[in-house]
Amino acid sequence: MAQLIQSLGGDRAGWGLAGCGGRRAPLASYRLRALLGASGKARVMVALGVIAMSNMVPGAGGFAHAQGDEAARVNAAAVAGNELPVSRITLYRSGVASMERRGKVTGDATVQLTFSSEQINDILKSMIVLDLGGKDGSGGSVRSVEYASQEGLLRRLASFGIDISDKPTAGQLLDRLRGTKVRIVMVDGALEGTVLNVENKPTVLAGKDGGSVKDLPWINLVTSAGVRSANLTNATGFDILDGELAAELNKALAAIAEMRSEQRKTVNISFEGTGERDVMAAYVQESPVWKTSYRLALGEDDGKPMLQGWAIVENTSEEDWVDVSLSLASGQPSAFRMNLYTPLFTTRPEVSVPVPVMTVARAFEGGVDADGSGRVAVSAAPATAARMSGGRGRNEMKAGAPGSPAPQWSADSAAVVSEGAVGFDPDPFANAMRQQAAASTMQTGDVFFFQIDQPVTVQRKRSAMLPIVSQGVEGKRVSIITSDQYNGFAMRGVRMQNSVGMQLVAGPVAVYDGNVYAGDAQLNDLGQSQHALLGYAADTDVRVVRTDASTIASRSLRVVNGVLEVRMKTRFNTEWAIDNSDAKKGRTMIVEVVKLPGGELVSPKTALETTDSVHRFEVPISKGEVGKASKSSFRVEQERTDFTSYGIVDSDQDMLLSLFGDGKMSGAMQQAFERVRTLQGAVRAAQMREQALVQERSEITTEQERIRQNLGSLDRTSDLAQRLTRKLSDQETRLDAIASEVAKARGEAQRAQAELEQYVSSLNVE
Repeated sequence: MAQLIQSLGGDRAGWGLAGCGGRRAPLASYRLRALLGASGKARVMVALGVIAMSNMVPGAGGFAHAQGDEAARVNAAAVAGNELPVSRITLYRSGVASMERRGKVTGDATVQLTFSSEQINDILKSMIVLDLGGKDGSGGSVRSVEYASQEGLLRRLASFGIDISDKPTAGQLLDRLRGTKVRIVMVDGALEGTVLNVENKPTVLAGKDGGSVKDLPWINLVTSAGVRSANLTNATGFDILDGELAAELNKALAAIAEMRSEQRKTVNISFEGTGERDVMAAYVQESPVWKTSYRLALGEDDGKPMLQGWAIVENTSEEDWVDVSLSLASGQPSAFRMNLYTPLFTTRPEVSVPVPVMTVARAFEGGVDADGSGRVAVSAAPATAARMSGGRGRNEMKAGAPGSPAPQWSADSAAVVSEGAVGFDPDPFANAMRQQAAASTMQTGDVFFFQIDQPVTVQRKRSAMLPIVSQGVEGKRVSIITSDQYNGFAMRGVRMQNSVGMQLVAGPVAVYDGNVYAGDAQLNDLGQSQHALLGYAADTDVRVVRTDASTIASRSLRVVNGVLEVRMKTRFNTEWAIDNSDAKKGRTMIVEVVKLPGGELVSPKTALETTDSVHRFEVPISKGEVGKASKSSFRVEQERTDFTSYGIVDSDQDMLLSLFGDGKMSGAMQQAFERVRTLQGAVRAAQMREQALVQERSEITTEQERIRQNLGSLDRTSDLAQRLTRKLSDQETRLDAIASEVAKARGEAQRAQAELEQYVSSLNVE
């Protein structure tokens, strides 16, 4: 042991061995942990980090034994990961698992857990740690949960002397080395100097066509002989002659490599207390969705099918599950990911340095203080105290007090657990019902659980199939005609009722008929006592032919408040012709028909069962004869009533009469339509007269403009001028008459429209 400590630099660090006074001093860069085994001997584990030295136990390899108060506080070694093993797991179908670990600690102790880098964010988001106390009344609390912080890679790279966070090119990197001595290795030799800058210069490139000019990167170096330029496209490499900057570049590259290699992270949970106590840690982590598969064995014709169900679970972690209590939840809790591991920095505003403002003499207005007393009252918030303790009253602290201890958790802390949560209840689940299967069931809130009865062991990176149900179920053989089937064979199937006393989770079903594999089916989530229809193979003895038709069953009309309402019933018929060539057995057919939106069943009146999209009917058919198939038919009628409305005033009456005057319209309704048509004719006649008068007035006005233009170029005493003047006079007389006639026609149209609207608004006839 002495050689081991000395090999770690113990002498230089000031370590004291047995017989040297038992001195305790930190050991730089290393942590020494002593873990007492069952035999009383100490195992020594060395890990990089900060030393957390415990009091050594007498006789454990010759370590010094601390005296006094230190002996009562065994800051003993960290508990290894397998000393806080996984004890309970709940797998969910949303891709997460609730993990619970339990173990024992004595005195002050640190438990070390190891997780993959991808798990750390889930741990930080969901971990719960409790010190449950001991049977002898000893108690403790959680002191802290520590882990190595992860600084963002870009931020780390930007902190080095050479910033390569943006993946610079060689030319950009050299430009960032301005003022640094470098050696540029060229094709024809090397060039040393201090980097002045890197710039793009037009460079002539020789070619077959006389050459071309392109912008290429050139580096300018300050040498003893002056500034020298070199074309970087001819460089084969460069050396940074500044040792510190070269080391910084190597550190930056090492940080990139380290980020790729950091696959495992350590979380240290520190407890403090006295005596031996139970502790636990629970958290949620990503996990494969657990799956189910079933086997359905069909018995004789009237025998009860046997259902066997298996849960498929995968242990993708780096740790074996040994004798864990496993629950499988059918619920899908909302689960998301959040990056809590990477430090988050915010941008703070930059505030200018306060500068005194020049004082300028001014005159002030008189006034009073805000409180009216000539004094300014300042109200100060009283200091508040916060208490976060483990129920023993020793971690009380005041808010804002410097040096306050970290808040602690213990078994006495109040905890609120959601109704559907599983993971850290100290008491085991009560078996709601126990059957001859390998799993019991229970329901908490809206979540249904399969509790595996026996402890489960699954090695890391391995999967397992666990039986969850194995018992007879209610069911019978059927032949199925699906809703999308027109011609061809029916499908062999089973109509099964969930009578196993637990919810069945969706999964594939392998069907066996006797000792022979018969086919595969799919089972959706099935609650207790619900039925499922499973089709697994073609029934080649039963052939079906489907025909569809639709007819208008009835149509009725009525007018309500001037609106023509048309109610039309349409009947949709689907018929199947079924031939059974099996001379030994008849069939129980399950016939599916698409559910008519907004419709209802006419024949048959009721269905065996109805889903959101189909009706299902049970139809028995007889067996055939040798060489001759039995012939059956089945017909389903559905009816839907459609309503259509027409505004009588806005609709063309001739069109309405042509659509609905085929004997479906009553005599009173026909008379009403004739009256409406007459009133509409009166309105249209008055409107047409008004339009004709307006058109005539427009034509006269246009003619008058032409006459006035001609009069402007004629002698007023000429015969033509006098004739045009008389025509203007006659037109003015006509315009006066048109104005009166337009007003009259408009009034007639308004009166006719009002009469039409009054008649229609009060029209109610069937």
